[in-house]
Amino acid sequence: MKNVSWIDNIGELTVTLDENCLNKLTTAMYIRSGSEKWDAGFNARINDHVVKLTHEGILPLGVELELIIEDVSIPIYPRGLVRTDWFEEHYTASEATLGADSSKEGTTFSIWAPTATKVNIIFE
Repeated sequence: MKNVSWIDNIGELTVTLDENCLNKLTTAMYIRSGSEKWDAGFNARINDHVVKLTHEGILPLGVELELIIEDVSIPIYPRGLVRTDWFEEHYTASEATLGADSSKEGTTFSIWAPTATKVNIIFE
């Protein structure tokens, strides 16, 4: 089983864990992005391998996040958060001009991907 964590709402992670990590839930846990850290705490057990964790503050989107449980690093991905009113209020790009814009000087590409940590443009 692969350990993985999802941001489902502000202040909440849903985490799928193997038995090894489940046994470490009583230890100090935190979320990390570069040098930034947020404390995480156990909230509820959903089933044999899924738990809910809480954290303070709003986690940044569009950066790599990881949940640290002792010596284990677990990737964190946005999931249910992108279907919340909070997300709509903070990340709507309805006024943005998106796509390719060509001119004599060159082409500019504009995208809207607030949860992306990397974007590739492939020319064929």
